[in-house]
Amino acid sequence: MRSGRPRGFERQDAIDAALKVFWEHGFENTSMGDLERCVGVGRQSLYNTLGDKRSLFIAALQRYIEQYVQPQIDALLGGPTPEEGLQRWIDGWMLRVSDSTMGCFVVKTTASPLAEDPEIRSILNAQVIRLRDAIIQALQGVRGGSKRRAPLAVKDAAESLLTLHQGRSVLGRVFPIGDEALRRTVNHLIDSIR
Repeated sequence: MRSGRPRGFERQDAIDAALKVFWEHGFENTSMGDLERCVGVGRQSLYNTLGDKRSLFIAALQRYIEQYVQPQIDALLGGPTPEEGLQRWIDGWMLRVSDSTMGCFVVKTTASPLAEDPEIRSILNAQVIRLRDAIIQALQGVRGGSKRRAPLAVKDAAESLLTLHQGRSVLGRVFPIGDEALRRTVNHLIDSIR
């Protein structure tokens, strides 16, 4: 009889399952036993296919970025106009955050001791820069060729929007921030670059 991975064991499915556990419980509160149960394989198969707990966490973090950060960038840059792309991101990602009781996995990781790990810190930093740069690009498109001196620089407005987005993800778990108040703040920021 051959041993090995159970039939139907797929690496991506295992990473997706692990992501849910890490997202809900965090790295520190997730045991290898928890991961074995959620993935549905024994420890040796888990190690052979996905490595140790830290390696699996990194794969889950990268999967989260692929599933949740890249679509934000696509929304920002994929609209028929920069204004519509920015609105898609605001409506689809910034305002939607309050629906998630688990918050943002990237934000949770950033706020955890894992952010001190150089590799994880590098992954987090790279994704924040990519999202910020997409916001900058969308805001530059909204600003267009205006020669008027805007009260706020595009980069500053982009970083403020990113901070609002990430901050709402954290606070939304314990303190609901109303969509209308947030929308007014966002609109004020956008108006300040025109």
